[in-house]
Amino acid sequence: MNGSQGSLAFDFESMNELLLYGAADPETEAGFRRILETEVERSAADSSRWTSIR
Repeated sequence: MNGSQGSLAFDFESMNELLLYGAADPETEAGFRRILETEVERSAADSSRWTSIR
């Protein structure tokens, strides 16, 4: 998914991961970052269960 603020990618072979690109990120941090789902017990609406990994 692409938008004016960045991009988001999902791969069914890695169902616990999202790839996020933020258009507003500083040049030194530009690029896709992997976001990893780490705790299955919490509800899907709880965003604190996602961990950002660079």
